[in-house]
Amino acid sequence: MYLYEMNSQIFSKQSDLYAKYRPRYPDTLYEFLMRYVSDNMRACDCGTGTGIFAEKLTEYFQRVYAIDVSVKQLSNAVQRDNLCYSLSPAETIPFNDAFFDLVTVAQALHWFDTELFFKEVKRVLRPNGLIAVIWYGRVKVEDNEARKQIDRFYELMFSNFFSSNRKLLDHGYRDIDFPFNEIVCPEFKSVYTWSLDDLRGYFYSWSAVQRYIDNCHKDPTEEIIASLASFWQKKEKVSFPMYMRLGRL
Repeated sequence: MYLYEMNSQIFSKQSDLYAKYRPRYPDTLYEFLMRYVSDNMRACDCGTGTGIFAEKLTEYFQRVYAIDVSVKQLSNAVQRDNLCYSLSPAETIPFNDAFFDLVTVAQALHWFDTELFFKEVKRVLRPNGLIAVIWYGRVKVEDNEARKQIDRFYELMFSNFFSSNRKLLDHGYRDIDFPFNEIVCPEFKSVYTWSLDDLRGYFYSWSAVQRYIDNCHKDPTEEIIASLASFWQKKEKVSFPMYMRLGRL
């Protein structure tokens, strides 16, 4: 089975949850990115999922193209007049040479064959074009004990049911060769006020949780949600650290 076929199966099941509960990226990240864009005609978002990152790009570019391997994800994707979706793996971007001013990939690079993907990026970028690799870290909460419990849950899921590729993301993609002229980026942050149901929905959007349910026939979130109830008010502040590797062709 090809990597992109496996990814399609993994994310098709949880596309509704992904669209509803995954964090959005802050305006400050887009604003920083746009400082370095030479032209704002066309952008391509690879591994777009439900279009979370691509949607905001439509405010800055004349035309945004977004690709993914999951039909279900794309069927739940946000619609905009200047946003066009295609069913395609990131390793074979279905556009002409030197077509894009910007190529992005948000929270998905660890699913790609990065050598093939970066080769394609170099092909489809215009001279002086940009590639932006964006991702976010673990959800953060203010209560220390609650944070420890969430971190333990993450480690449990990671050690048994996350793809080994997830380590690439947790290491900030520093283990991946990034064959572009890199631009140093600051850290960003997205902040929300969540109920426990919101947190559970976010957990359900993890591919590892879906794998656990399929393999163990048990909901792994029940125990941690019950445990967190003593720390959690009706709504609690949560945050996600956001990162970007930005490179120029």
